Amino acid sequence: MKKFLFIISTLLLLMSCSVRKQSVVTLPLDENLPQTDVYAPNFRMFWADFAKEVNKVNNINKFEPSRQLIEQYSLQKEETAYFLVGLITIVPDSFDVNEATSLGLQLTRMTNDTFTYSCNLCNLPTIVTLKGVRYIEVAQKVFNRL
Repeated sequence: MKKFLFIISTLLLLMSCSVRKQSVVTLPLDENLPQTDVYAPNFRMFWADFAKEVNKVNNINKFEPSRQLIEQYSLQKEETAYFLVGLITIVPDSFDVNEATSLGLQLTRMTNDTFTYSCNLCNLPTIVTLKGVRYIEVAQKVFNRL
């Protein structure tokens, strides 16, 4: 009977761990992204500024972006977390939407291979390593020139 309860509790534990992936981030973050065409220039600039600030704090879970970072990249605050918003283009056959959402990426489909995304800054280092991303950029403010 004890053996049966042990097996059931172990299975339940394993199932609960597989529902949501935990992102493990190693600090310090590298300020340079890999030299590929996947990252837009504005995303590269954001990443460099973001990495500098995170490396100063040395704890991504307690990270609060500077006023300059918030204004320059239009970061949005929801409750206690800041989110980066932008556009992501994927390779439909190799991008796993379920994996991306389990890592905390909120996706809204625009076309078959294009999504808008919203990502908590704490999850951003794991998001940039996703497979099947063709292009990723940061949303920019639109200025009305009337």
